[in-house]
Amino acid sequence: MVPASIVQTLEAKVAIMESQKDTLQAMNKYFGEKLGAYIDQLQEELLVTDRLPNDEVIFLALAGIKQVKDVLRGYKTPKDLGFDLV
Repeated sequence: MVPASIVQTLEAKVAIMESQKDTLQAMNKYFGEKLGAYIDQLQEELLVTDRLPNDEVIFLALAGIKQVKDVLRGYKTPKDLGFDLV
């Protein structure tokens, strides 16, 4: 039989891992949506035909994509950049 202390330790580790998994899933969803929004902005702005593309919109979308990249690579945390993962 496995000692109770080992079972408790393993249960605690499993709970931590489940919490980390939930956090990663939330991050994936959140940043996937952010990237989708930035890409939509870029596409919309680059495909306009009745005027010149707005450079400010393009640069802001690119900056957002770079921020997401920095978080996904581990250079920054979501909180560092003001992303709210609630």
